[in-house]
Amino acid sequence: MPGKTRSYIAFAALVLSCGTAPSSAQQSAYLSVEAARRPYIQAQDPVGTVELTQQELEERNAETAGQLLESVPSAALKKGGAPGLMEVAGLNGFSSKNTAVLYNGKKLAPDLSGTTDLSALNPASLSGLAVFSGPVSPLYGANAQGGVISLRGADPLAPDGAAGDFSTGDFDSSAYSVWARGGKGPLRLAVTGGRRYSDGFQQNGDYSGNDFSAALNAAPEGFGSVRFEAMRSFMANGIPGGTPVPIGEWDGYKERQANSVTDRQEDVRELFSASYASPEDRPVRIGVEGWQSTNDLTAWQYGSETRINTALNAVKVTAGLSSRTAFILQYEANKLTSNTYGNHMIYTRSAGGETRLDLSSELEAVLGAKLDSSGNWADQFNPRAVLVWRPLPGWKFSATAGRAWQAPTFGDMYNPWAPANPDLKPERSWQYEAGAQWEQLGGFKASLTAFYADLRDKIALDPNNGYAAYNLDQGRNAGVQPSVHWRNDSSRHTLSYAFIYSEGKQPGQNWRKSAYNPVQRLSYAGAFDLSDKLTANVFLRHVGEQFTGAGQTGIRLPEFTTADAGFEYKSGRYGLGFSVNNLTDQHYAENADAFNGYFPMPGRTFRLKLSVALNG
Repeated sequence: MPGKTRSYIAFAALVLSCGTAPSSAQQSAYLSVEAARRPYIQAQDPVGTVELTQQELEERNAETAGQLLESVPSAALKKGGAPGLMEVAGLNGFSSKNTAVLYNGKKLAPDLSGTTDLSALNPASLSGLAVFSGPVSPLYGANAQGGVISLRGADPLAPDGAAGDFSTGDFDSSAYSVWARGGKGPLRLAVTGGRRYSDGFQQNGDYSGNDFSAALNAAPEGFGSVRFEAMRSFMANGIPGGTPVPIGEWDGYKERQANSVTDRQEDVRELFSASYASPEDRPVRIGVEGWQSTNDLTAWQYGSETRINTALNAVKVTAGLSSRTAFILQYEANKLTSNTYGNHMIYTRSAGGETRLDLSSELEAVLGAKLDSSGNWADQFNPRAVLVWRPLPGWKFSATAGRAWQAPTFGDMYNPWAPANPDLKPERSWQYEAGAQWEQLGGFKASLTAFYADLRDKIALDPNNGYAAYNLDQGRNAGVQPSVHWRNDSSRHTLSYAFIYSEGKQPGQNWRKSAYNPVQRLSYAGAFDLSDKLTANVFLRHVGEQFTGAGQTGIRLPEFTTADAGFEYKSGRYGLGFSVNNLTDQHYAENADAFNGYFPMPGRTFRLKLSVALNG
């Protein structure tokens, strides 16, 4: 396509021409075009960006990666039941298929429905987590309309060390994990590994999984750096499919009865990548990376075997100018191989970039855009602008505006049990976000973020037509998210609230509240150093009511409030921890559907953990 090739070259040249003189101030890393996980643009984060450190992840005592998001205001979790079952997350009122999940900066292959299951990822293997809500399509293309969840795995550049832990708890559950980092000269290696097992809360709710990751970094002097990464997770589990027991009769035991005692599945997720980044002192820094992410699911349900393999293959070339301007060329191929849904391919070619402008000593702008071209639908051009203003020490204000898009998923287009819709179009949205933040040196930070998203051609499923995918006329999401963080020498606290409303409409009809939209969410996380060896942590969470159907129809999921608590005693290299989840023994569900009914969550559970630092 010569015409399209010329337009890509012209667009890249336009982006490169926007660079300005370098600034002497090196500020916090801004979500931007990356090579080998290193941002090429240094800028201020917009208010509302959430980052959890490794210490905060450990204090959460989470059993799954999805549980780590329970304290993030913009994230709404949708769980298939107890740990070991599906966990997906939507951001800012968007569904989980609008959320891109990255592992060490690489987008993971979503499943057939466009979602990424977080339950199979071991939280003990993660060294950090960041959530970027809002329009990030200029950076990550389709399927990031709601935002990005960025998981940080093995980091070979972190200090040398090694550690391991073992935990055991209710339902004959056990887990262990190990990690090690080290190197010599220009070579650095980090590895993690783990295994989890449980008989499960419900009948047929058992699961067994293991995971492994490795990252090798080579950085000879004057050459730049080369990195190879590999990640693999395996999970085999039963599928209880909810419970036939009415929710009003739940007592912690009756709801353990399952709708299915024979359905099973196995899920293998893999990621392999290689990247090169030129030396940072070069006037033009080049990054080249390629990766393959696969999600291989085999399910035995309804008396038959279903195999679904989704794969994402990508190659990306990045150029950065003096930490001020960057541009990107990328090719991405998404492939479906299934004995039920057929074999299909969706490819996308992209060109885009960002530039940072210091408008004054207090005001900074980041301007970016991306052009996505696919043979499946019309080209998508998505611009984005960010303004960050710091008028006084400790004060920060930000505003973001941008266009994003969502491609139809393989499930939307190739569901053999639903009527085909040849007219299905991608979703499009304009999104706006504003925030204010006040931070003091003593460890206090308060922030308020408000957002609005105007959607066109929103993709929904029609329950009256075999759950066929179709385009709504319009949709809109709006919300406010205040949060407060404070700390002192002996404690750390985070209090977060989210009010998010999502609705859609068809031509000639009234607006209807979206399904699975808990309007209100509240969380508190606290950690207390009771002595130099003993730490206590508390986590409280409230989620408002939601419905499985649009317009508050279908099954009602009642609001719920849960409390978790734990203690950890460390002496030298050794640690002993004890935690209680669902301290008040609530009997509740976070998910339901018209076919299975409610998916019950466990009542009060206990967990004991032993850890040892081998060195470092």
